[in-house]
Amino acid sequence: MGIRLDSASAFAGAFISPHYDSLLVKVIAHAKDFRDAASKMLRALLEFRIRGVKVCICIMHFYVAYFSATFHFHLGQISAASLRLT
Repeated sequence: MGIRLDSASAFAGAFISPHYDSLLVKVIAHAKDFRDAASKMLRALLEFRIRGVKVCICIMHFYVAYFSATFHFHLGQISAASLRLT
């Protein structure tokens, strides 16, 4: 397993306001190391389906794929500041 979804108001049939919070659902991947967690996260993002609102899943998939190919990612040395460098 190793995938957990945290959501407060995202469920089938939920009304999403035009002023919705961009964090509808948080996806958490857990594994024995970063490489396996990234692999699980990539698969979860590929299989994720949200309809009716604009989402940034493709952007998140790009970042996970991009950073999981770096040495620093596997050492746990990637931070939000790294996003500005891409």
